[in-house]
Amino acid sequence: MLLTPFFGSLFSQDRFLLLLRCLHFANNATAVSNDPLKKIRNIFTALTSSFHRIFVPYRDLCVDESLMKWKGRLAFRQFIPSKRHRFGVKFFVLCDVLTGYVEDMIIYTGSTTDIQHYPGLGISGSVVMTLLAPYLRKCHVLYVDNWYSSPTLFQHLLSLGTGACGTVRANRKGMPKFTCKMKKGEVEFEENGSQLAVKWHDKRDVHVLTTVHPNWYGSHREAGSHHWATKDEARKEITSLQFRTNLMRGLLEEYSTLRGPTTGGRPALDTPLRLTARHFPSEVPQTTSQGSKTRRHCKVCLSSTRKGKQRRLTKHMCVPCNTPLCAVPCFEEYHTLKHY
Repeated sequence: MLLTPFFGSLFSQDRFLLLLRCLHFANNATAVSNDPLKKIRNIFTALTSSFHRIFVPYRDLCVDESLMKWKGRLAFRQFIPSKRHRFGVKFFVLCDVLTGYVEDMIIYTGSTTDIQHYPGLGISGSVVMTLLAPYLRKCHVLYVDNWYSSPTLFQHLLSLGTGACGTVRANRKGMPKFTCKMKKGEVEFEENGSQLAVKWHDKRDVHVLTTVHPNWYGSHREAGSHHWATKDEARKEITSLQFRTNLMRGLLEEYSTLRGPTTGGRPALDTPLRLTARHFPSEVPQTTSQGSKTRRHCKVCLSSTRKGKQRRLTKHMCVPCNTPLCAVPCFEEYHTLKHY
């Protein structure tokens, strides 16, 4: 479980809900009235434009569908029973296979979906060509499932210097005829000089189409390998959870500002910057009622689990943490020990 108790010290729930209710990304006076994405067109375009601008993909790319859960009223809401959340907004997504990084995406809105139509390739082929347009003739290899795969599309990609591989439907136009009956584990191949079709039988027939696995393509693929990024040595794999955690920590450390002290309610929770940011001791600000004798109870002494709780007054504090602390040793312990 990913626990984030410090959010309350940075952003109140009421303020978050208020800003969320007021979020608006479009100018109603200039928005195109018949655009189904008019409310998010500007922000969506800005995001997708930045995706491919800041990351050069590796050789292998993938096009697939993704579903964002949505239960509200929406004309282009989709139902995909194979997804975890069956109802929502469907995306066509182009990803880098090695990192999972999203290079581009298209929101499916029915007949008004933002794709360029290519004669003879159908809707699925047009989706692939629209997403791959910036990466053609760079010797990338595309991996897709059987909704996109077809001999026509793969041949067209091959003519544009892009390989392809994926499962394919046996009745696609241009697919070869295989043996009707096969035993478990049997494999059959058909090759036409540029494409290799494979039929493999396990519990059922599985058909695969590829333009990158025949021997004739090996030398061509190696010769063009300088067109894609080669950063394997500098890359360290992390899990999705670690990536999200690191992203949140980086954003909070760079841009967060602590909320001011409250006059009541529950005590403030721990801050995310306590063990990471730079801290320097300062004197507790004077008040008009107490003058130069202003003191506050030390946070470590008052709540320590290591050496027993004590009520000790101090004239020092950490301003960024808004926490009173004894100069020695509590200040150091508070900023170096997770459990002080």
